[in-house]
Amino acid sequence: MPVFSVQIIAPRTSLLHGPGGGQSVQLEATARSADGSALEGRRIEWTTQPAGVVTVASDGLVTAVGVGSVVVRASAEGKSASVILAVQPVPVVSIDITSAPLALVRTPLAVAGQQLTAVAYDSTGTALPNRQLGWLSRNEQVAAVSALGVVTAVNAGITYIVASGDAGRDSLLVSVTVDNTLPTGFDVAVTSALWTQASQTGDNTIAMLTGGRDAVVNVMTAAPSALAAASVMELRLTTAEGTLRWSARRSVYIPAGASTAANPTVQFLVPSAELAPGLQWEVLWDPDGDFTDADASSDRYPRIGRAGLAVVQPPTLKLRFVPITLTGHNGTTGVVNEGNAEEYLRIIRQMGPVGPIEYSIAPAFAISTSFGAPPNGAGSAFWVSLLQQLDLARVSSPDFADAHWVGVVQPPTGFTFATFGGFGYIPSNGASFGPGTRTFGLIHLNWFFRESQTRELMMHELGHNLGRSHAPCGGATGTDPSFPDPSGRVGSGGHDTYSFQRSVAERAFAISSEHGDTMGYCTPVWISTYSYDAMLRFRGSATLAAQAVEPPQRAVVVHGLAADDGSATVVSSAALVEGLRALPADAGEWEAALVDADGAVIARRRFALGVMDHLDALRPISVAIPVTAEFTAQGKRIEVRSPSGRTSTLQLPER
Repeated sequence: MPVFSVQIIAPRTSLLHGPGGGQSVQLEATARSADGSALEGRRIEWTTQPAGVVTVASDGLVTAVGVGSVVVRASAEGKSASVILAVQPVPVVSIDITSAPLALVRTPLAVAGQQLTAVAYDSTGTALPNRQLGWLSRNEQVAAVSALGVVTAVNAGITYIVASGDAGRDSLLVSVTVDNTLPTGFDVAVTSALWTQASQTGDNTIAMLTGGRDAVVNVMTAAPSALAAASVMELRLTTAEGTLRWSARRSVYIPAGASTAANPTVQFLVPSAELAPGLQWEVLWDPDGDFTDADASSDRYPRIGRAGLAVVQPPTLKLRFVPITLTGHNGTTGVVNEGNAEEYLRIIRQMGPVGPIEYSIAPAFAISTSFGAPPNGAGSAFWVSLLQQLDLARVSSPDFADAHWVGVVQPPTGFTFATFGGFGYIPSNGASFGPGTRTFGLIHLNWFFRESQTRELMMHELGHNLGRSHAPCGGATGTDPSFPDPSGRVGSGGHDTYSFQRSVAERAFAISSEHGDTMGYCTPVWISTYSYDAMLRFRGSATLAAQAVEPPQRAVVVHGLAADDGSATVVSSAALVEGLRALPADAGEWEAALVDADGAVIARRRFALGVMDHLDALRPISVAIPVTAEFTAQGKRIEVRSPSGRTSTLQLPER
């Protein structure tokens, strides 16, 4: 009868192999007919795959000769069956670490570790060469051990190094002493320390701000070679008399060579609450004298002793978000609320030269100005109209005139492109909050393809309100001729202290010098030292801001557009404001006059044309003419005269 199938019986499927040889197992193979009957006298052929794991005799006796998994196949007359066997190394029963107890000395400089050797044995006492073992230290603060058994000293003390494998285990006593003697002439120097909250010059000329971000102190060192032993770096803040106000210590490993601000030896995070005028600071390496190097005077920075900490108390940054309703586009309204307001502020908090921030959300502000013709909108005409209307509402506000008003716009359905993502006034006086100063607008969150664009626009347009023109990056027009980098890049000096403070990052990472400045059009974005310092100086201090507040007075506020030479002048609006709190200076080559029906001048005011983002050919007219309490609008008109004598007229609306 022909062979229909082959059957294999295996008493077990796992074997052990060791230096003394391998285990065996007797396999039985039976040829069977179609009805399952055993067929006697049929020849069985045995094969294995892969080779080198087991041998198999003609009678089916399998013997382990290596380690691994193997397929053993029995064949008869073209039919076959197979079984998978696993061969494992004999287990480790005992281990012997051949080294004597170690006495190690930890020195300041890097030294080679001590290699340990351990032998594993099986149950017969036969050594198991090349057996991989596990290594661990009972106290890694005293001595550490690598996966290959190399022991290095860490700190003074005693510990045990353990080798283990399967059921075997052995340990070795290791004692560590410390010798902090540095080689003759070896010197560790604290070369500099850079204070920053976002951007800083190499000589720490930008003051720290109170009431906002924490500060980071980047400490740089220089050493002939790396120190393998950890040492202490300490930052101290004291009063002018030397009384300790605040301090922090960090355990550091001094690197070889000179570290830089981009990769400092250590960073200290100084809480904002600890930043106060009149303090002094210093950084000390090894303040407890654990090490002795060649020049003790270089172990501190500044070399000559404590330095004064430049601190400024900035005015509170007040922002008033205003959702804009476009009545000519089915009442489409910008989205800003308590739930997403912090998203608008995130980049300002991250890099802006600001301390405390207060914000409020106004009721929706309706305008009838057209957004444009789909699919393109948000051209300069739209933004100018919006800003002038919003600016009038701001200066008319009894409670929020000194805030920066942010008009938040949602592009209507059908619009897929915005000519300008935002627009803002660029005033010349940081203390003023009169007409044409603290007003800007932008497209609301989550409309642009790039998710961060609106947040970046918040910082960009606020920068305009803080006196900054464009940086020459990405094809921006109306650029600042004094910007230090012709490519509009930030250069060196930037650190993301905000993410470090919020524990989003494990350190204040340095910003690439290739980032585009926030006042340009390049991405990714950071703020240059130039822009940061200029905005900070423009804002002034809280004291100056308080002095700028004036008693409320009646005034006629005039908005319009003009060319510098007066060849094109449009007076677009004029309105009586009952409680104007900031009156621009009576100075400039232009003049605005309030005239009665008979042509007699009731009041006049000289002014200079303002600046508005993206308006390269035209300049905004923003002027306030103070009037008496008895003034009425009936029959009055506004006359705006250019330096060349051209006059433009607008009838004052009656009220």
